[in-house]
Amino acid sequence: LYSLASLKGEEGQFDEAAKLLQKAEALHAGAFSRELLLEVWIAKSTLYRQQGQLDKAMAILSKVINDTCASS
Repeated sequence: LYSLASLKGEEGQFDEAAKLLQKAEALHAGAFSRELLLEVWIAKSTLYRQQGQLDKAMAILSKVINDTCASS
């Protein structure tokens, strides 16, 4: 899902990419490694940046930083 979302984002299909990343986040949040979840969040941030939604992009990056610091 993560890779497909990245491709959709590169193609400018932002809504589809966002849906795929939302699904990937839900999957990774429950069962998979923390690193994969962080990668999904970073991808979401990149997608928002590409759309010009810088506030949302920065909010997600803050979430990544806070989560990383908390788990260190």
